[in-house]
Amino acid sequence: SPRYPDDVAAPDKPPDKEARVPRARMTGSERRHQLIGISRSLFAERGYDATSIEEIA
Repeated sequence: SPRYPDDVAAPDKPPDKEARVPRARMTGSERRHQLIGISRSLFAERGYDATSIEEIA
């Protein structure tokens, strides 16, 4: 059995560093507020016990 599926094409070369747009990092406070907002929404929708850390992060 092949390690990688045949229907997934690998790029011939990695993308140019100049072509990638760097993402702006959030401050710790901004990230904390984002995580709290996401958590509250998921807890309200699914309940505390049905929400995973992976879904929040």
